[in-house]
Amino acid sequence: MLQALASALTPIFLLMLLGILLSRKTDYLDSPTLGALVSHIGVPALLLTSVLSMKMDVLGMAKLVGTTVLILAIVAVVTQGALSIS
Repeated sequence: MLQALASALTPIFLLMLLGILLSRKTDYLDSPTLGALVSHIGVPALLLTSVLSMKMDVLGMAKLVGTTVLILAIVAVVTQGALSIS
């Protein structure tokens, strides 16, 4: 029973610790909207959790990483082109 209680409370205390650290070290929590906090902390954490829980072989993961790098490169080239036009 103690183990179930600890496993239920551990994420809550870790989030509290993260909030304390973010409030002391960054200005994420001072902004009127928490969009920056969600986009800089929440989304990467969600993506990392999703990727780590996937049952995928090394070749499948390499394809996923390669596709992501390719898309990021295309976006960078398009952005650079759009900025050079302006």
